[in-house]
Amino acid sequence: MTDAWVGIRAEIEGPDWTPQNITAFTLTRHVRSGASERVALRWRPRSGPTSTYTYGDLDRAASRFASGLVREGIVEGNTVAILAGRIPELVVAVLGTLRAGAVSTVLFSSFGPDPVLRRLQKGTTHLLVTTPRLYRDKVAPIRDHLPELKQVLVVDGPGRLAALAAQQDPPEGTKDFGAWLAQGDPAFPDADVEAEDPALLHFTSGTTGEPKGVVHVHDAILAHAYTGKRVLGLDAGTRYWCTADPGWVTGISYGIMAPLARGATIFMDEEEFDAERWWENLNAERTEVLYTSPTALRLLRRMHTAGVTGGPFPFLRSVFSVGEPLAHAEAQWGRTVFGVPVRDTWWQTETGCIVVATCWDDDPKDGAVGRAVPGFDVACLHGTAGHEVVAPPGEPGELCVSTPWPSMFRTYLGNPNLYARSFLGTWYLSGDVAQLDAGGWVSFVGRRGDVFKSAGHLISPAEVEDAMLQHPAVSDVGVWGRHDPVAGTVVEAHVVLAQGYAESEELTRDILGFARARLGPALAPRAVRFRTHLPRTPSGKILRKDLGNTQP
Repeated sequence: MTDAWVGIRAEIEGPDWTPQNITAFTLTRHVRSGASERVALRWRPRSGPTSTYTYGDLDRAASRFASGLVREGIVEGNTVAILAGRIPELVVAVLGTLRAGAVSTVLFSSFGPDPVLRRLQKGTTHLLVTTPRLYRDKVAPIRDHLPELKQVLVVDGPGRLAALAAQQDPPEGTKDFGAWLAQGDPAFPDADVEAEDPALLHFTSGTTGEPKGVVHVHDAILAHAYTGKRVLGLDAGTRYWCTADPGWVTGISYGIMAPLARGATIFMDEEEFDAERWWENLNAERTEVLYTSPTALRLLRRMHTAGVTGGPFPFLRSVFSVGEPLAHAEAQWGRTVFGVPVRDTWWQTETGCIVVATCWDDDPKDGAVGRAVPGFDVACLHGTAGHEVVAPPGEPGELCVSTPWPSMFRTYLGNPNLYARSFLGTWYLSGDVAQLDAGGWVSFVGRRGDVFKSAGHLISPAEVEDAMLQHPAVSDVGVWGRHDPVAGTVVEAHVVLAQGYAESEELTRDILGFARARLGPALAPRAVRFRTHLPRTPSGKILRKDLGNTQP
């Protein structure tokens, strides 16, 4: 590890505490230091009152879960999967799995049976936590293809951590989570793992081919804790809401790990996006730090325009964005509505933690994500013979991160050759194209496969989309390079209209003229297609290669 990370370790862990098990860092040390009654989790179910769970509550439940895994014959290194929504039992299962020394993986509950099967098979899953409905719809049809799956636990009536009474009649071939948990030892100790032992398995949200299983180790918690403090400004008792689905790496690294490592109070809402409910949550929970996505901000802006409003937010001190480039329109709207700047962050499943950001105590720079978080070294590389040239300031290149760091992924499960191709010497190759200015500010250009040339000009879809979102009629937009038999590749924009606007040739001309005035003829789209929605990955990224293949 670099000298910078040696110093960070000493700062975060302190002189007398060097835990290696992630759960030791997120729960045990708080309980041992006398913070057992501090609120760790506030959970709002789809209906009914919000429930509160202390660090002591989670610690005892995680112990019960860990001891249950041992009772089931799950050994260190085995995989435990969770297929569920935002419920307290998911948090308990993740931390209990890590406490036992097993490997935790969380899947999107929106996946169908086929992607669930591929991920459970690839991870050689030994135990699964899910719900009765998800089991019947997505697991039961594929159960015969999962010979390694020893046990399935179903959560019927989530939030029962304080009253572990059995529910009636779990689906055949499963056990009730509450009754199973009640049999566990509430004081089960943390497994004595090594810092480099596998801990977290994340599956990337690619849409073609086999999913990539990204493996992280227990030492990743150091990077989670550090960036939670340095970037997000989390501390003991901070009221924090990360809106990411736990099936996405953000929902684990910054929905669970970083805030609990910092002793913060997590808020979790079982319901999917609902603008009116989100405004309620921010006020009712007195949220201090919000970590969300440009997609969510875009939807909030759309509903705000339609009259669904909230605020003011006197407790909110920081809003952060992740997942795709933060458009100027969302950043400006957010500053006005929230009363604080919206700060951008960049990282990937493979990096495991935030690498580039506008930190909580830094002012955003328009058009830039931020700068390398202290402890990281980034560069933009380009060249014709293997990306070996450092791009001069202001010129695009592949954004790369100097290795190593604690939350850097350790392998692609079952694909060491692909892992090896992710590095050039000591650089991790992100596959993202960016620009780095003389002051160290990083501006995102696009994914290496998304950037294209039209009439000899390099086109960044994100740049075009950012400009078009400033038109009042444009609620959402995706840009791609469409093949044209005469012009070669032309820029085509797929637009979702804001409420109150209707498709027309006049509006099309107005949008195209608006884009041309701001971008110039070289970058502006030549055509507009109107759609009701854009194809996106579960993490919210636009599937640009699908724009020409899907129905409007």
